[in-house]
Amino acid sequence: KNSVAHTHLHGMDSERLSPKALPRVKKRETPISTKQLVDLLSKVTCFAKFSPEQMVQAAKKMTEEEFHPNTPVIRQGEIGKEFYIIEQGTAVVTRKKNPNDPNEIPQILAHINQHASFGETALISAETRNATVSAASSGLILLKMTKADFLTVQKYISERPTVHRLAKILGRVKVFKKMSRSKRVQIARSMKPMTFPANTYICQQGQPGHTFHVILRGGCKVTVYDGEFENGERTVGTLNPDDYFGEVALLEGAQKRTANVITLERTVT
Repeated sequence: KNSVAHTHLHGMDSERLSPKALPRVKKRETPISTKQLVDLLSKVTCFAKFSPEQMVQAAKKMTEEEFHPNTPVIRQGEIGKEFYIIEQGTAVVTRKKNPNDPNEIPQILAHINQHASFGETALISAETRNATVSAASSGLILLKMTKADFLTVQKYISERPTVHRLAKILGRVKVFKKMSRSKRVQIARSMKPMTFPANTYICQQGQPGHTFHVILRGGCKVTVYDGEFENGERTVGTLNPDDYFGEVALLEGAQKRTANVITLERTVT
């Protein structure tokens, strides 16, 4: 595809600049604010569904990087791992028909200026770059987000509702009741999800207990051993999402389980 739009550039200035050298770009005396960054990120597709709070988290991940005049920032054909916003200066976008041909003169597609962005596809895919973007003769100061940082923000976004849900549930548990909310959030972040198939014993009566569980999805039945019943177990209750069990194990590691907890369906705790 040879359309300029396919290069995923935002704030593009299609006007050709004079080939003469531009004045060397200087760093801003006042760094770009988080609010300005949030406004810029809100125009980029892969951030479009983020909440205001999530956008702030993304903005804080961006770091400044300077490129000398005529230095490539990203190269056509390479796998991308960074996304950029131009803080100061001008960048030149070029493309070759055959990026592996060292003798081919690249075609200039556009010049892009302050607050334009490029490279967003690298954050959400493993596709190779379809154009080269270089600093113009004035040099370039960019704000960069790596794919690793983007994925960290995504993780923060996806886990945050679960963490706060867990922290709220922990407030009902005697062991955690007197703790501050921030401490319960910290504990919730340390909890690891576990998935159990249907008809699995998560806890078994008489066995030592070592784990505490909160049901996130699915459900369980609670039974005790009783020889008067055909299968040797009597159902004494059920557990549904947001219910918890096993908290005694947190206080006394050698405490034996007083009941069986058996999944009724695929269950996540």
